[in-house]
Amino acid sequence: MSDPRLSSPSGSDAAELLQNAPDGAFRADLDGRLLEVNAAFERLTGFPRTELIGVPHDAFTPPEYRDLEARLAQSVVETGAPAGYDKEYLRKDGTRVPAWVSLFLVHGRGERHLAAIVRDLSARRDGEQARRHIQRIESLRVLARGVAHDFNNVLGTVVGHLTFVDQALPTEGPTRDLLGRAQAGIRRASGLVEQLLLYSGSGEHRAEATDLGILILEQRPELESALAGRAQLRYELAPDLRPVHVDRAQLRQLLMNLATNAGEAMTGRGTVTVRTALRSVTREDRARWSRTGTLLPEGPYAVIEVDDDGCGMSEEILARAFDPFYSTKFVGRGLGLATALGVARAHRGGIDAASRPGAGTKITVLLPIGVTMAAGPQARPGTAALTGTVLLVEDEPDILSFAEYVLRSSGFVVLSAVDGPGAIELFRTHRESIRLVVLDFSMPRMSGAETFDRLREIDPRVRVLLTSGYSTQDATAGFASGVLAGFLHKPYDHEVLVTKVRECLG
Repeated sequence: MSDPRLSSPSGSDAAELLQNAPDGAFRADLDGRLLEVNAAFERLTGFPRTELIGVPHDAFTPPEYRDLEARLAQSVVETGAPAGYDKEYLRKDGTRVPAWVSLFLVHGRGERHLAAIVRDLSARRDGEQARRHIQRIESLRVLARGVAHDFNNVLGTVVGHLTFVDQALPTEGPTRDLLGRAQAGIRRASGLVEQLLLYSGSGEHRAEATDLGILILEQRPELESALAGRAQLRYELAPDLRPVHVDRAQLRQLLMNLATNAGEAMTGRGTVTVRTALRSVTREDRARWSRTGTLLPEGPYAVIEVDDDGCGMSEEILARAFDPFYSTKFVGRGLGLATALGVARAHRGGIDAASRPGAGTKITVLLPIGVTMAAGPQARPGTAALTGTVLLVEDEPDILSFAEYVLRSSGFVVLSAVDGPGAIELFRTHRESIRLVVLDFSMPRMSGAETFDRLREIDPRVRVLLTSGYSTQDATAGFASGVLAGFLHKPYDHEVLVTKVRECLG
């Protein structure tokens, strides 16, 4: 190599090529003082050329890398063999940037210099962090779905026993009041499970085209109540935002959770601003929205922002703010932001938080424009049938006995099976009289989906009402559209069970 100058406007073609290269490059004397840098190296470190030239290279190197780098540089000088190594650079703003350095010796004009090509590894690091985050989110989603399913089965057992108690109690008396309180507790527990399903992105969806501005203004009394007088509520709503397909109940839940959090973050009376806008997601900034467990497609999105001037959060708290059951409050379930994350995920959107201690918090939610959410299977309408034979397939003994009691009390003939093989045998024997199969989705030995396929082999016209503690979306994902007579979510009470069975028979 002749003259290795990297940035001289009148230098060689090679020097001009390095100056305009996407990777950083520098030339230094044998003591490590920078003699020349290219534009990419300036961008990588954040320092202008005037603050780099003449400065020792290790001034921009964190202490833990300096010994290794010095030994490698000495080896390059002594042997002439190039060296490559990972390190970080200290940027002017105090942050660090990972890099791969290819260090080599150059000769020119009777002098020896050190030169290097420096590749910025930020994109690779960010991609790896995004992948790890997505894996973590997915594991939490699986856990949330599993817990919700099992807890719904437990609630179903409690609902069944309370039904028997209800039948045995007198119509008035103190015990009746206690029963009512127990039933109210079950409803609250069921609501908590629904929030877990929302977090997992698999809650029940009833999407319709919605004007976000109108929805937000309609909810003003509830949002002001959530602030509990701690803050003034302001609106900055885009006047020309296109309608989006959303589940209005879920969006209201999201806004209530964000408003509650904002109100509780106030140290004195402050301001909470709710704004809407239109934003485009580009390929470059998709990773920012990977909190929901996926990279968003490029394109236009409707934006909802809830911005407060409260106490803010530290980086450590912000990193865990969306985790389920994580809370800095003395009391509380810690599902506020976790539920908001689930709503964003269920709508195939994104969510992000920005916060600093003493500087408030801004939560931003992105909702895709032009995406219609899939609805769950609908029961066939018709006139209610009061009699008939129902094959009940349920592996939980308490839920089975409860459902048997309710259906028989309502005039149905009930055949029962605790698993798929038992259900198939009963269906072979009684197929002419069985009008409906109430089939549990999750069972040992043979799954609900496999049992369904076997029943259809025997009679393609079989009517099946699928039941599950999972959401409609999760439980019915493997079934073709229209093949199910309906879906019944656990836990269910006696009225819901009977109504759903009669709808499927109509």
